[in-house]
Amino acid sequence: MKNWRVRSRLLLLITIPTLAALALGGSSIVTSVQNALAYQRVEQLANLSSTVTLLAAHLESERDATLLYLGQGIAGRTGTMSSSSAERAAAEPDLFVVQQSQDQTNPWVRDLRRQITTIGAGYPAQVEDDAHEITALLNFVQPLRAAATTTALPAIDVQQKYTSMIDELLGIDNNIALSSGDPALTSDVRALNLISLIAEEASEQRGLLDYAFAQDGIFNAQVLDGVTTALADMNANVAEYDRVATSQQVTLYNDVFAKNSGLVDFASEYEQQAIQYGESGTPLHYSATTADNWNGAMTTGTIGAIETVQQDLVADTIARASALRNGAILDAAVTGAIVLIVLLVALLLTTAIGRSMVRPLRRLRSGALEVAGIRLPEMVRRMSDSDAGPIPLEVEPIDVDSTDEIGEVARAFDQVHREAVRLAANEAALRGNVNAMFVNLSRRSQSLVERQIRLIDDLEQGE
Repeated sequence: MKNWRVRSRLLLLITIPTLAALALGGSSIVTSVQNALAYQRVEQLANLSSTVTLLAAHLESERDATLLYLGQGIAGRTGTMSSSSAERAAAEPDLFVVQQSQDQTNPWVRDLRRQITTIGAGYPAQVEDDAHEITALLNFVQPLRAAATTTALPAIDVQQKYTSMIDELLGIDNNIALSSGDPALTSDVRALNLISLIAEEASEQRGLLDYAFAQDGIFNAQVLDGVTTALADMNANVAEYDRVATSQQVTLYNDVFAKNSGLVDFASEYEQQAIQYGESGTPLHYSATTADNWNGAMTTGTIGAIETVQQDLVADTIARASALRNGAILDAAVTGAIVLIVLLVALLLTTAIGRSMVRPLRRLRSGALEVAGIRLPEMVRRMSDSDAGPIPLEVEPIDVDSTDEIGEVARAFDQVHREAVRLAANEAALRGNVNAMFVNLSRRSQSLVERQIRLIDDLEQGE
C-alpha cells in the first residue's frame, strides 16, 4: 500500500471500521428481529392455548349433556336406538340438546384446526409434536360422538374417553405455553392450566351426578368413584393454584367465588350429601334437591365462577404475549434506528475529517508543484536577466493555513522556497560582480593598449 494515494488510504481507513460497525449493528438488528419473530410465535401460541382452553370447556359441556342423554333411558339413547317410532320421537328432545352442544363445539374445533396449520418451521420440536397430537385428538371427536349416540358404548366409557381427550388437550396446552421462555407468561399459563383442570374436574362431577340423577338417582360404583376422584383432584388443583399463582390471581379467584358463594356453597353441600347417599346406597331422589336445582347451582355457581376466572386469565395471557411481541418489535425498531443513526453520524464525521486532510494535502501538492515547476524557475530566469531591474525576494506562501502537520510541511516548503530564492539572488549577484570585474579588466587593458599605441606612435615619429 506504500504506493497508494492518500485518498485511497483514508478511504480504506474509513471503510474498515465502518464495515465492522455495520457488522456489529447488523448483528444487533438481526437479533432484535429474531426476538420479535420469536415473540410473535409466542403470541400465536398464546392464542392457540386460549383456543385449546375454550375448546376443552365446550367439550366438557358436550360430555355432560351426552352423559345426561345416556342416562335418560327410553327418553335418551335407548329410545333413539329403539325400533319404535314413538320411543325415537320421545328421545328426540334430549338428542337435540346433545346436538346443540356439539354445534357449539364445532366452531372451536375448526378454529383450532386452522391455527394448527400455522405451526411449522421455526417452532420448537415439542410444539410441532404437540400440534400433531392436537390434530389426532380433533380427528377423534366425531367418532367419539358417533359411538356415544349411536352405539351401546357404556356411559362410563363415554365419560372416560371424553375426559381423556380433554386432559390430553389441556396437557398439550400447558406444554405449548411453556415453550415461550418468558417466566411471567409461563406463570400465567400455569395458573390458567390449573384453572382449566379445576373447571374440567368440576364439569366431571356435574356430568356424573346428572347421569346418576337420570338413572333414577342410583349411583353405581364406577360413577360414585368418578365423582369422588374428580372432587379430590379439584381440591388438590385448587391448593396447587393457591401455591403457584400470583397474589393478584389468587385474589381474583377468591373474589369471584365470594360473589357466587351462595350457589357455590349450595352445590358443594349437595354434592357431599349425594356422595353420602351413594356410599350408603340411598337414591338421590330422597333428597329435597332436584336434578335441575343441582345442575343450575353447579353450572351457574361453581363452574360459572371458574369460567369467569378462566376468561380473565386467558385475556391476561394473550395480553402478556402481545406485550412481549410489541416490545420486541419496538426494540428491533429502536435498535435499527440507533445503529443507522450511529453509522450515518460516523460516516459523516469520518468523511468530514478525511476531507479536512485531503484538501490541504491537495493544495500543498499543487502549490509545491507550481513553485518547483513555474514560480521558482521564472524567478531564477528573471534574476539571470541582466536587463531586469531589482526583483523582490518575497515569496507567496502555499495556500495552507492550518497549524497541523500538513500546515507545518507547507511552512517548511515556504522556507525552502525562500532559501532557494535567496541562493538564486546571491548567485545572480555573484555573476554580476564577475561580469563587472571582467569589464573593469577589459577597460584597464584597453587603456594600456591605447597608451602602448601612443608610445609606439611617438617612437615611430621620433625615428
